[in-house]
Amino acid sequence: MVRRPIVPVTLMFKRIASVILVSLAVLSQAEEKTGLIATFGSGGKHDLVPVSNVGVYLPEGQPATPFIEAGPTSVKWEGFVNARLRGDYKFKVAARGKFELKINDKIILSGDGKGKQIGPSEEVRLNKGANKLTATLSGTSGDLFARLTWSEYGFLWEPIPDAMLTWPETNTGLSMSESRRKGRELFLEGRCANCHDVDLDSQSGIPELEMDAPSFAGIGSRRGRDWMAKWILDPKSERSSAQMPKVLHGATAAKDAEAIADYLASLQDSAKGIEEPVTQAEAGEELVTSLHCTGCHNLPDAKEKDATKISLDHLNEKFPQGHLATFLLNPTQHYQWRRMPNFGLSKEEAGQIAGYLRSVSEGKPVSLREGAGALDEGKALLSSTGCLNCHAGIDGSKRSAKSVEELDLSFRTGCGNSTGKGPHYSLSNGQLQNLASFATDLNSLQRHSPTEFANRHSRNLNCRACHGELDGFPGYNLLGSKLKPEWMQKLFAGKITDSPRPWMSHRMPSFPALAKGLASGLAMSHGYPAVSPNEGPIDPKRAEVGRTLTGVFGGFSCVSCHGVGVMEPTQVFEAEGINLALPAERLQRDFYTRWLLNPLRIDPQSKIPVYFDEQGNSPLFDVYDGDTKKQLDAFWHYMRMGQKINPPKMDGF
Repeated sequence: MVRRPIVPVTLMFKRIASVILVSLAVLSQAEEKTGLIATFGSGGKHDLVPVSNVGVYLPEGQPATPFIEAGPTSVKWEGFVNARLRGDYKFKVAARGKFELKINDKIILSGDGKGKQIGPSEEVRLNKGANKLTATLSGTSGDLFARLTWSEYGFLWEPIPDAMLTWPETNTGLSMSESRRKGRELFLEGRCANCHDVDLDSQSGIPELEMDAPSFAGIGSRRGRDWMAKWILDPKSERSSAQMPKVLHGATAAKDAEAIADYLASLQDSAKGIEEPVTQAEAGEELVTSLHCTGCHNLPDAKEKDATKISLDHLNEKFPQGHLATFLLNPTQHYQWRRMPNFGLSKEEAGQIAGYLRSVSEGKPVSLREGAGALDEGKALLSSTGCLNCHAGIDGSKRSAKSVEELDLSFRTGCGNSTGKGPHYSLSNGQLQNLASFATDLNSLQRHSPTEFANRHSRNLNCRACHGELDGFPGYNLLGSKLKPEWMQKLFAGKITDSPRPWMSHRMPSFPALAKGLASGLAMSHGYPAVSPNEGPIDPKRAEVGRTLTGVFGGFSCVSCHGVGVMEPTQVFEAEGINLALPAERLQRDFYTRWLLNPLRIDPQSKIPVYFDEQGNSPLFDVYDGDTKKQLDAFWHYMRMGQKINPPKMDGF
């Protein structure tokens, strides 16, 4: 018989009630802008950024945002804490730099953290409804950081729930900052610097200045000739969100597109396709469902089409037989910055998905064919139209163009406004204004901010289509405070080959070109450094206590649901947990503590029992006299042993 501590009924009801109150706060703020506004300042310039909470990490020598210079920096957070009911809370902050927190214009915390904690404060009464929040951080040297937490009972400390924070929608300064950011993104996504040189103050630019485009090497084996002709003629007619401009104009545009497609179709290699069995369409459909492909795509047989998603209607015309599966197997093989993620599929799985998608698409897969007609003409057009300024894989000259500084920086003429013989991007008046706003500070192209990088690319990758929306996917705003950046980088790069939860059908895709920037930015946006601090050596005595606490006799019976190294779970109840050799490598220490103190506060669907009360009392009084903090510390030292972890004694079990 497995012995497990019993959670008091009253305690469980209080924990459930706290989760319900947070959920109600989410519902009540659904129509408002959640989060706060952060104003970053340096060198007399300011940039306003919407953020999820009071948390930031600013390494010395790095700019806080692309639009302010590196140097002494200040941050000011503004917004409201929206309490559904009146209540009393305490606040504290881990900080380096001068920090101050005001609630309803009253100073709650103030001091120089010097890398340590400020607070906790005295109890602060929050009124029902909106309570004004203002926080500031500043420093002249060294890294700056802040991580604000609060507590109702003084033991469980956590960030203020994002949904309880709001900011006013009307803010002129924010509108100007947003316009610059959008213009910079347009410049980067349009690969403008591939044609127009930018005179930067330094030789180093941001990573996106090296963004590639699909390689032309062997493209005739991978894409259908007729589809290429349509795409080249007018990319946006095939996909409204296409970043590629229209490069052919006038009476000969269609003929020129055919000539380029003929030449590209002749560029074939010996790469073999993968079998795409329509007979296994049912297995493919199950994979499409479990991988949540509809988060980004409209399937060919979808009855209702979402205009914001990418259509798959063209698959049979775009991909020759066998090469849709090849693409799914490694989407970034010929285009490193492609947004389509790599799900680590096997050849069989890629073939099954391709077979299913083929079966619900119109027409038959296009056959490979040699390019016909005047191939030299198509090759020459690739150079004269500027295609080779972005696309590699073949020899040819690049199209020359003015430097950015020589352009009309209102962008009312040329590429942006679809005039002249060059590329036409067909931008709206609003987009042109955004470009003009960005052009007032071209040096933003050399200021890399990992936090801004992660915010922008996670939006473009549509991370929130899964995270926070589907069962088993942690909320996106939780990731940076939950996972260590080193582990996130390996995960995003596809280097975590063994899933921590192999029993789950969904899987995390990889984005190798973005891995480092995403991981660093997510951590820094929550006040953690891009490189986790050294924790020092494992304490063998505390680790041994943690080993006891994990077991059945004198412990919490963690082994019932969790494997421990080579030992499998002994008696899984409702849901299996991850192997306890893994959490210390993955999790931020702060998150680990929050999770064990009250998992329901983080995930209302969690099956982990709540063992500790709000006063920090543990039911195991014979270990460290019931001191919960010491017990959690012992657990942590034990789990830090990783693959060398020694399972608890199970004699007589």
